[in-house]
Amino acid sequence: GFHRHDGLFLRLSVGSGYAMTSVSSAGNDVAIKGIAGVGDFAIGYSLIDNLSLSFDIFGPVLTNPTLELNGQSGRAGENVSVSWMGFGAGINYYLMPANIYFALNAGASTMSLKVNDQDKYETGTGFMMQVMLGKEWWVSENWGIGMAANLIYSSIPESSGSAVWTGYAFGLLFSST
Repeated sequence: GFHRHDGLFLRLSVGSGYAMTSVSSAGNDVAIKGIAGVGDFAIGYSLIDNLSLSFDIFGPVLTNPTLELNGQSGRAGENVSVSWMGFGAGINYYLMPANIYFALNAGASTMSLKVNDQDKYETGTGFMMQVMLGKEWWVSENWGIGMAANLIYSSIPESSGSAVWTGYAFGLLFSST
């Protein structure tokens, strides 16, 4: 239909924001934080007009972040990246005719640290969820572009399971649905 959210649901959102994750382990408090790229890819189906279920891949990526160890802060170094990606289910609802949307997705996640594009550390599998609020404008019969804000929360155990990385991220994204 013309300017309706029905049938196939496909959204790509990319942008930037801020992310941080921290853990207390073996008597040390570690925090990794900084400017992050954030993204979301959702594909699904509209069960009824304006309400869809989707499979989502989402999360932040920090490059050259700040590392804090027991209150002492410093740069993690060049060519260092920390990313955590969630894979899970989402629900999306559009308020029409304003074309404002709310999205909530949750699923499994892991976190990894890379130095010079080589894996140096990877966690176990944990939980991650994202909330999005966006506004889009129609550019064709079935395609809209716009802006969104997101908030991400994660709780991911170390691979040994002895401690849990808790993370937060937020960002402003360009969205295309």
